[in-house]
Amino acid sequence: KLRPPLCKYIKAFGDQLIYGNIIGIWDQNNEFTQFNNNDLIMYSDISTGDSGENISALNRQKIGESFDGEITGLSRSKDSAIVTKDRSVWSLDGVLVPGEFVLRKIETNYIGCLSNKSILQMDSGFLFQGQDGIYISNGFKAQKFTDALDPFFSTIDSSLTVSAISISGD
Repeated sequence: KLRPPLCKYIKAFGDQLIYGNIIGIWDQNNEFTQFNNNDLIMYSDISTGDSGENISALNRQKIGESFDGEITGLSRSKDSAIVTKDRSVWSLDGVLVPGEFVLRKIETNYIGCLSNKSILQMDSGFLFQGQDGIYISNGFKAQKFTDALDPFFSTIDSSLTVSAISISGD
């Protein structure tokens, strides 16, 4: 078993942890290897309840291609783990065990999520901030939910902000 990787994003999914945008990992000799693999997620073994989370070298999955950009967030929608990138959104369906899940690209027309902090989970899916507005997804397709955002917002570093989305029943 390996120690958890150093990463930008961690999300609980069932009895496991998902690590996204991996910065470095520890090897079998407990030596740290630093690298930048912003296309990679790793996930812990299924927890037994009273033991620490363990990582196996097999518990990893490349998400998309380099032209999709880097991983910008992790979330959960219904029974799927959602992985967002700069220009795409992906769904991991099933149990996170090697060979027992399906990696599926959500149709977004090359729109991705700007910040992990902009993802809002809902009963019917999730919302996220894309490059030109807020998008809503049912887990299979994402559609633009708002008009274009004011250009002022594109000058703000979204990794340093907290997004707030309010939905009215009216």
